[in-house]
Amino acid sequence: MQIPADLVINCVIAAIVVNSNQAPKNFIYHVSSSLRNPLKISDIHNISHKYFMKTPCLDKDGKPIVISKGIALKSMAAFNIYTKTRYVLPLEVCEMLSTFQQPNNKASYSLCLILCDTINFVTHTNAQF
Repeated sequence: MQIPADLVINCVIAAIVVNSNQAPKNFIYHVSSSLRNPLKISDIHNISHKYFMKTPCLDKDGKPIVISKGIALKSMAAFNIYTKTRYVLPLEVCEMLSTFQQPNNKASYSLCLILCDTINFVTHTNAQF
């Protein structure tokens, strides 16, 4: 039986962070991985939305920040289309317009493209845990 090292290491790091402010105790954790009941990105989307609805972040005035459910894209192609139309295309228009006004906006445009590629890779890998 092979144990995926990255899964074990990530769980150990998470356990250290969770228990870093507590007195030393004997903690027991169980980690498993299976193809029988995989965790899907849509599950993470729903779980995180429920969590932030139950325990909202507060703004500078102490009021809860209301969040929307957002969308969960099911494929890499859908993600690429969404990010290109929602973020990249408007940024390209702004970049074209800024050449007449401020030529120093290329850094934010490049950063946005890097972030889109990174999010695409992280959220749409074929790994199952």
